[in-house]
Amino acid sequence: MTGIILLAAGASQRLGQPKQLLPWGDSDLLRHAAEIALEADLGPVAVVLGAVDDACRDSLKEMPVQIITNPQWHTGMGSSIAAGMHSLEENGLENVIVMLCDQPFIHAENLRELVSLREQSGCETIASRYNGTLGPPALFSQNRFDQLRALEGKTGAKSILQNETSCMAIDCINAKIDIDTPDDWRRAVAENKTVKTAES
Repeated sequence: MTGIILLAAGASQRLGQPKQLLPWGDSDLLRHAAEIALEADLGPVAVVLGAVDDACRDSLKEMPVQIITNPQWHTGMGSSIAAGMHSLEENGLENVIVMLCDQPFIHAENLRELVSLREQSGCETIASRYNGTLGPPALFSQNRFDQLRALEGKTGAKSILQNETSCMAIDCINAKIDIDTPDDWRRAVAENKTVKTAES
């Protein structure tokens, strides 16, 4: 079984408004990401909140996810990953996937592909490759759980990927757009309209 930690604790300072609550489809970025995590049907989903708690909890109402508030969210992503790990550690998981709420083009199949490659290769870490780098969504086996739980401050899971000698990656064009700035948001909205037009 593979748990999913969905990170949604940041204050979105570069964007100027909570990215978690930006409209996307019939809901918002946070609920959309949680729906993708649940659709993958891999295991329990833990959503880590912080800067925007009440409104995000409202967005997630009636969803079968575990909601965690990280009181140390302001110190950086590492503390949020650790908080998510501590909430999932009793579930007897084989792997954990770390994903972000601001990569709206990620599909459930992208998450399932990480697990599939883990099973085929036996590698301890499986990352997504895009924009010339490795990053989330990324899978970590049980043998990396202690490292995830020990993360703190601005040191995120990417530090584990960078120290892996045998990390494998899946090319993931769906991860190339994440939303940090107003320009990112405008680009994502334009891309989404393009996708809808192509599918209609």
